[in-house]
Amino acid sequence: MFNCRYCFILIIVLVLSACSGYRSALDNNEKVFLETFLPQRRSKVISPKSLHVILTYLKKKDNLEEKITSFVEKYGYPLWDYAVSASTENGEKTYVPIYKEGQKVISCIWVFETEKDTVKEYVRIMYPKDYRPKYTWMFDYFTILILKEKPLSRLRFESLTRQNSECVHGSVVVVFSGEEITIDTRIFCWGDDMRFGQTENSGF
Repeated sequence: MFNCRYCFILIIVLVLSACSGYRSALDNNEKVFLETFLPQRRSKVISPKSLHVILTYLKKKDNLEEKITSFVEKYGYPLWDYAVSASTENGEKTYVPIYKEGQKVISCIWVFETEKDTVKEYVRIMYPKDYRPKYTWMFDYFTILILKEKPLSRLRFESLTRQNSECVHGSVVVVFSGEEITIDTRIFCWGDDMRFGQTENSGF
């Protein structure tokens, strides 16, 4: 009788211990999942103030993990380390490229408009088969920078590092008889995104 009771108690202890370990593993996985998706508290490309506002905005959302899961399934993962920020009249606009596994082009960009403690955010999606540089240049910029792929627009950039410039210089280059010929040169400025891509609600 004593042995049976002892065995029963031992089984209960083992079950509880296993459940506790499982819950701990789940908590760790959720933490890693959130840390992978959300921007880090320090960033070389996003100003501390905007980063704080964006983080606060995202973390306050109800059902955050469900929203993240839906976002990743639909669009992919935001690449915060490659984000670009530009000053606006009343605040800052941050462009975060989104990458989905298997893609050879960055076709989605998560845009955050921050003003004081408020955030407006949405996803810009490149129109299918739209290769006009004036509409695709931001997607092309991130495609070249991150994926090292040549965009179908044939657009190239003099520099892929923003430094302190709000604009980048781009050229459309074609190959004719084995020689590269520049057929168009333009200056593209961050913050001027009124015409590029279609806008979608991110789900947050």
